[in-house]
Amino acid sequence: MRIYNLNSDSLVTIENTVISDIYSDSPNSQLILVEFSNPIVITPTTKPILIIKGSTFQNSNHLSSLGNLSADVKLVDAKPQLFKFVNNTFNNVKSIEENEKDYEIMINLTQGYTAGDVIPRFAGFLYNHNIKPIIIYEFGSTIPKFIFPGSYEHLTVNSNSATISCTKFDEDYNDEIKTLTCAMIIIRGQDSIDQLRLSKRSIEIEGDFSVIDLRTDGLLITFLGSNHIVASNQITFRPTVGSQPNDSLFRVTNGGELNLDSIQVTRIRSFSGAEEIPIVSVVPESGKYVQISSIPGILILINSIISGSGSFAEKWSGKGINEICNLNYAPLIVGSSTGKVTLIGTTVTQSEGAGIYVSGGAQLSIDSTSTLISNGERVGSSLSGMQTHVVCNGIDASGYPITTSVEINSNSLPSYSTNQETWVFADSSKGCNSIIRSPGGNIVGRLAPQATSGSITIKSDESGSKTVKTTVTGNILNPCDRILNLEVRNQYGQTILSQNLNESQSNAAGAQWEGFDKFSLELPSSSFLDATTESKFSLRVIEYRKESQSDWKKGDEEKRILNKERK
Repeated sequence: MRIYNLNSDSLVTIENTVISDIYSDSPNSQLILVEFSNPIVITPTTKPILIIKGSTFQNSNHLSSLGNLSADVKLVDAKPQLFKFVNNTFNNVKSIEENEKDYEIMINLTQGYTAGDVIPRFAGFLYNHNIKPIIIYEFGSTIPKFIFPGSYEHLTVNSNSATISCTKFDEDYNDEIKTLTCAMIIIRGQDSIDQLRLSKRSIEIEGDFSVIDLRTDGLLITFLGSNHIVASNQITFRPTVGSQPNDSLFRVTNGGELNLDSIQVTRIRSFSGAEEIPIVSVVPESGKYVQISSIPGILILINSIISGSGSFAEKWSGKGINEICNLNYAPLIVGSSTGKVTLIGTTVTQSEGAGIYVSGGAQLSIDSTSTLISNGERVGSSLSGMQTHVVCNGIDASGYPITTSVEINSNSLPSYSTNQETWVFADSSKGCNSIIRSPGGNIVGRLAPQATSGSITIKSDESGSKTVKTTVTGNILNPCDRILNLEVRNQYGQTILSQNLNESQSNAAGAQWEGFDKFSLELPSSSFLDATTESKFSLRVIEYRKESQSDWKKGDEEKRILNKERK
């Protein structure tokens, strides 16, 4: 059917009609072609002059279109107020290959209208598989825009009851999908032919899945657990040998957005090194972690559980401080290059290393209903009890610091209420703007170390040679990623010693740690030549450039916590 110069005095209604092609071997033909007369003045009372309702479009033409894009229904010089499509069905039986240039509806808009104005003119559509629904050309533009039905945007995947397990993109399935691998084949296949490129997609899952690649990069995707019940929607990630850090299970790149809602994802240490592959990462399109992107990827985790395989004693046992302090080892979540990471009601736990690692201008936000617990436990090491929930290292592509933001509610850190340890490693000297919001006030950066008890033991042999050793217990004494010094002063308030905990001014070793909150250290005897049994000393542990934040112990408290022996 062809209609030319359809004007405001006309009314064309097609209702409850089956419209099918007659010439099955004639590509580039329309079932309906309508050219609107212009100008038609639009007023608030303007009503549609073309109405297609409750009809079925049957295109059995198996030939591919030649040359330009084509469609079953084509509207020319159209104003959105002049047409309405309601409850129609399109049944295109072409294959993906045959359908490459064919659409169901093509609209060439007249001046002054956008593709967004067209959306309200369609309601209640049904599309069969392989449909590429609506293509729109705005006035004066040769670049098409697309509108797709809601059924395209939502996929359901059920490992328990569904039956479809595709191995290639041969259908636009949206339900009865059994595997997440099949769902990704469909989404990537549609994206490769420009379907739903700018649409927000959702994949609703139910059951247990084992998968290694759910990387959606620049797409807008939500993985939603069925009925918002986390325990019913579990994904197991077993990295393969040869995987690289940017081969994370989920990956978001420039302009992409990924939402994980009500899903539990567990990384399995399936081989030595598997723990170094993140579950989810926000990285530049190139996959290089330090490259800066002007269009940040967005990651939002809602009511989900992100978990590793648990403590990794063989990694830390017997190792030196430098290796134990490898903070960005094996993160579960990585945010880099201005990427935005938000946790709401989400638990990050049991990582073999860092829970979350952010760098290169990324932004991390964690709300009060989330929980960070048991990440990077240094089991079997000299820093036993240490954890690594969040690690920040602001660095740009050239190696210069760039502000990387961390904002965390203290309620998400059970360790803070237990022993004042946040296990958040984010310092301004590394380009990190870190705030932990707590009822007692905001914590900016890392808390300064505080010695709570200690002793200085001086021993003399028969020749008069002295050995001096101190043992200190305190809070926030962890030495990783910062310079800690022990300072000692005499009863006259004179500082007689300042010694780096990782170095020694004698031939003795640096500090010997007995957990994250206690160490012993041999001190140079030359600083105690005048010591007697009546001498009194006070001490404190300070962080480089944060000296004013650590207190000395004085008076009666000094006598209680400082002991001196002479033998």
